[in-house]
Amino acid sequence: MAFVSSEAIVLNKFKYGDTSLIVTLLTLNHGKFNALIKGARNAKSGLSGVFENINHISVYFNKKENRELQTISKSENIYSFPAIKQNLDKLNIAYRLLELSNKLLISYDVNKKVFFLLKNSLNALEKNETKFLIILLYFQLFLSVYTGVGYIDKNGDSPIVSDETFAYGTSFKEKDEINEILIILGKTNPENLEQLNFDENKLREIIEMLDYHLISDVSHPGILKTKKVISQLK
Repeated sequence: MAFVSSEAIVLNKFKYGDTSLIVTLLTLNHGKFNALIKGARNAKSGLSGVFENINHISVYFNKKENRELQTISKSENIYSFPAIKQNLDKLNIAYRLLELSNKLLISYDVNKKVFFLLKNSLNALEKNETKFLIILLYFQLFLSVYTGVGYIDKNGDSPIVSDETFAYGTSFKEKDEINEILIILGKTNPENLEQLNFDENKLREIIEMLDYHLISDVSHPGILKTKKVISQLK
């Protein structure tokens, strides 16, 4: 057991008992895990606004290895993304980012690339007034690569989608058109996503396809961890 600290993003929460919460956190240094926040719903505790979904926070806790539920002893809010929470379209996209992160990540598997991907995508969503679908597709694309579902092209600089990219589901049609969009996204920094212009119907089509394949992969136990190991051996 060791006292540790980390940045974290709140992926999910639900009530526990009269005043407490159980939350799912994605942390920079310790991966994803569930935690008990005693008294978090008590207005006098000072924690009532800290553990809201989407919030970027810092947490301090005595880490117990392989324990299903950690106990947070101290926390502070870093940023709460007010513009996202005041816009229903932004909020809908943000919740999809959280849901995908929660479903694809294995508990206690440290993946700093995914943490920064989620953090940067939320920052882009906070600042941008349009192009929300582009931010979602950007997140899906790099999440697939960082979790071992997707792959980098042979030149090593762009994520791609092909018939072999995903373990389950139907083949991608119109791969050239799809990859053209994904290659552009793969070479764009998050802060510049609002400058891109794509057909919205095509974006929705690709987003639905990636959602299907991401969830199909994660629904088969062990597939993500296996593919991650294989990709590291190549």
